[in-house]
Amino acid sequence: MKNKELIRCGVFLVLLALLFQVLTTIYIPKWYGTWQSTRIVDGFYELPKDRLDVVLLGSSQTIMGLSPMELYRQYGISAYSFGTEEQPLYATYYWMREILRSQKPSVAVLDVNELLHASSEAAYRKAFDYMKWSQVKWEAIKNHCEKEEDSTLFSYILPLANYHSRWDELEAEDFTYLLSDKTDPCLGFVAASGTCDFPYEGTPLSKEEEPDPADQEAYDSLLKIIHLCQEEEISLLLIKTPRAGWNAGKHNLIADLAQEYGLPFLDFNDPKLMEAMNFDYAKDAKDASHLNIYGAEKLGAWLGNYLTEQYQLPDRRKDPDYGYLADLLPLYEMQSENAKLSTCMEFSDWLEHLQERYTIFFAVNGSPSLKQLPQTVLEQLQGLGMGTDILISGADYGAVLQNQGILAWQAGLGISNFWGTLEDQTSYQLSIVHAGEETIENICSICVANEEYAVQGEGIHLVVYDMETHQVVDAILVYPEDPKLSIHR
Repeated sequence: MKNKELIRCGVFLVLLALLFQVLTTIYIPKWYGTWQSTRIVDGFYELPKDRLDVVLLGSSQTIMGLSPMELYRQYGISAYSFGTEEQPLYATYYWMREILRSQKPSVAVLDVNELLHASSEAAYRKAFDYMKWSQVKWEAIKNHCEKEEDSTLFSYILPLANYHSRWDELEAEDFTYLLSDKTDPCLGFVAASGTCDFPYEGTPLSKEEEPDPADQEAYDSLLKIIHLCQEEEISLLLIKTPRAGWNAGKHNLIADLAQEYGLPFLDFNDPKLMEAMNFDYAKDAKDASHLNIYGAEKLGAWLGNYLTEQYQLPDRRKDPDYGYLADLLPLYEMQSENAKLSTCMEFSDWLEHLQERYTIFFAVNGSPSLKQLPQTVLEQLQGLGMGTDILISGADYGAVLQNQGILAWQAGLGISNFWGTLEDQTSYQLSIVHAGEETIENICSICVANEEYAVQGEGIHLVVYDMETHQVVDAILVYPEDPKLSIHR
């Protein structure tokens, strides 16, 4: 009898532990926003063992600036971009140790931006919450909590205690996370869209400028990273991606440290390097700190050539042991194409970027005639499946376009209850309401999976849905009377 009771008690405790673990996994935030920190950490653990030749380290500038798949596509380099949002160099050191538990990179490339900044507790959480438990994680969180009064070891060991109040913030991804595919087709890189139109032409170097001060914890951590790489015979390369807020004082801090420890330092804010890359900040950056997909491609082309020449890295493109990279390449290229589409600001150029895998939701509201559009643009729209007569009729019009054909459409003075389901079971609804008793303005609505995407205004609306990635990748509005046909998002 006692044995049965012990068994029942043991089973109960196991089930309780499993339930607690499931709840913990649900409640921990999924850092799937702009910087994709959770995806990057999870993706690393999906890598085959001992396959990395290069590891790329840093914060958000690494995430959007250094593309491992671009290094592979152009040079056959096997790399992973291991950045998390505002990653403290303290976390970088421990992640370097964690990386060495399963990988043996010969080169580490570190963006030094965080050397100058104290880090927030949120940055440590994003770096450590999804690290697997090991002696490395235990040491990392223990030492961190001993130095930070506001951080408790208990909250890291049992994160449910820290995040239990999220119950009213939970979303579908919190519940599907456990069963989701953790593979990262971009290997830690986020293909960013948008431009910043910022007139930054680099930072002229000046040895006379006084070096800026480093954050003390970050400085101590960088020294640990340097010593770890020396012990493991890993070549450490310090870099700084283009950033509009950079200056000579920050450069000199890194340059002096690099000289002291005999390390190479590539500052891509040097006007000479920017010129060598043909880098135009206004077109190749998404904001004052981060690169867009075009900037990342240019940086990848230059850096990949440097890595190949300086470290004699092998070309893995024909190596069967690295076939998984060849398998990931089409997925990366899709992400890259999507980012380029949503970066375009000219309508004709935007239309040229449309891919066959896209489903396009097209609407014209306010009854504008498209006769004034350039003939080339009319032909591009016709190539999507639109008929010439309807384009120039001046009627309100809505259509779902796919593979140069029309899946569904309606035309007239006001469209309502125009809905359907795509092949992947994604629902959509498109409607146009004329100014009248119900509204004082003309309204266009394009909902995909119950989310509104139409940009408000009267003109040409297009929403693009990627059937491969199952996501809306862009939504634009164009005013036909605008001679420049500028895109509004």
